[in-house]
Amino acid sequence: MGVVTWILLGALVLALGAMIWQRFSWHGLRRPQTDGRRLAQAVCATHGAIRCLRAMEMLENLAHVGDGEAVVAAWTILELPLVAALPDCPPDQKFRLIAACEAAAGVTTHRETAKGLMAVRNSLVGGEN
Repeated sequence: MGVVTWILLGALVLALGAMIWQRFSWHGLRRPQTDGRRLAQAVCATHGAIRCLRAMEMLENLAHVGDGEAVVAAWTILELPLVAALPDCPPDQKFRLIAACEAAAGVTTHRETAKGLMAVRNSLVGGEN
């Protein structure tokens, strides 16, 4: 075999190795995405202070996992029901909800979702003063 054949064979081996690496790297073994819509619908099925607490827990969990897409999906359903439940939120849990909104806004790259989360956060901060 000639030099050109060895070079082409080496390039082929490198290409196959790169494809295998891509398949089995962290991109290929990522955990399945969280179903943000389903989670938000479960939160919206509750009422009053429970809705506020469940929304806070859901936002904390999604932020902890780092699933920005699930945050966007959940926020489209959750935003208005959460705003309606804010007056019923236990006062001792509002700081935790503020932190959950900040964390969820930091995870998502969707600008409108981040703005909505920060608007809710800011309304809570303004209500604390």
